Amino acid sequence: MIRRFALIFAIVIGLLARAEDDVRLTMLGDYEKGVEAISSATYAEGRRGRIDKTRDLYRYTLATYRRAVDWHRQSCGVEGASLAKRVEKTLSGDLEKLFKEMEEKKKASGGRYSSTLNMKVRISAYDKAIKILLLDENGLKRWLSVESLEGNLAGRNIHFEGGEARITLPFRIFQRRPYIKEYEWVAMFSPDDVFTVGAADYVIVRFAYEDNLEGMPATTEERAILKIVKGKIVGVVPLHNLLKGATPPVIVKNTMTIEGVDGLSRKVKYVINLSSMRMKRNDSVVSPDFMLEYADVVPME
Repeated sequence: MIRRFALIFAIVIGLLARAEDDVRLTMLGDYEKGVEAISSATYAEGRRGRIDKTRDLYRYTLATYRRAVDWHRQSCGVEGASLAKRVEKTLSGDLEKLFKEMEEKKKASGGRYSSTLNMKVRISAYDKAIKILLLDENGLKRWLSVESLEGNLAGRNIHFEGGEARITLPFRIFQRRPYIKEYEWVAMFSPDDVFTVGAADYVIVRFAYEDNLEGMPATTEERAILKIVKGKIVGVVPLHNLLKGATPPVIVKNTMTIEGVDGLSRKVKYVINLSSMRMKRNDSVVSPDFMLEYADVVPME
C-alpha cells in the first residue's frame, strides 16, 4: 500500500513538473515570437517610427515580465516565488539607476536627451529578467553558478552580482599601452550569454561605458569570452569591438564560432578553441582595429 502511494505520488509530481515545463516553453516561445514580430514590423520612416517601435517593444517586454512573475508566484511553489522575488529586487534596483540616469541626462542636455535610448536599456533589463525566470532547471542551476563569478581581468579584480559588475579599466581594456587608463565600465551578461562545455562554463561579457549604456556610439563597446570553473575566471579571450550578432554562437565539440559586426558595421568572426582558450587565427575574420590594438595580446593558434 505504501509503495503504491509512493508510486502514485511520484507520478503526480512528474506530471506537474512536465506541465510546468510545458507552460515555461510556451511562454518563452511566445515571447521570442512576439519580439521578432515587433522587430521585423514596418513602422513609419524616421524618428517617429523608431520611437513607436521602441515603445511597443517596451510594453511587450514589460507585459511578458509581469506574466512570468505571476506564473512563478502562483504555480511554481516556494522556490518559484523566491526566484520571482529575487529577480524583482534586482530589476527594481537596476531600473531605479536607469531612471536617475535619464533625469540627469535630460537636465544636462537642457531636455534634449532622448528617453527612447534609455528605454532601450530598460527593455534589455526586462529581457534579462524574463530569460532568468523562464530558464529550465539545468539552465537555472548554471545561471546561479555563474551570476556572481569573480577573478582577475586585465590585471584588476572583478566581482559580478546578478551578471553585472562595475569596474575601472583602460580603454581599450586589454591593450598594452592604452591611451585612456581610467575608463568606467559596466560589465554585463544574461542567460543567453552563458554556455557549458565539458566541466567549464563560458560567458560572453559585454563591456559598455558607464555613462553610455545605450551603446551610442557602438565603437566604444567591447566584449570578451570568459572561461569559468566553480565561479572563478580561469581564462579570457578578448573579442575587441564585437557587437552581439543576429545569430547565437555555434559550438561544435570544443570550438565556439561567434559571428557579428563591429561598431563600424564590419563583419567579424571569432573561432575559439575553448579547451586552450586560444583564437584560431586562420579561421577567424577580424577588423583592422583588432589587428592594430589586440593582435599582440590575444592568444592565438
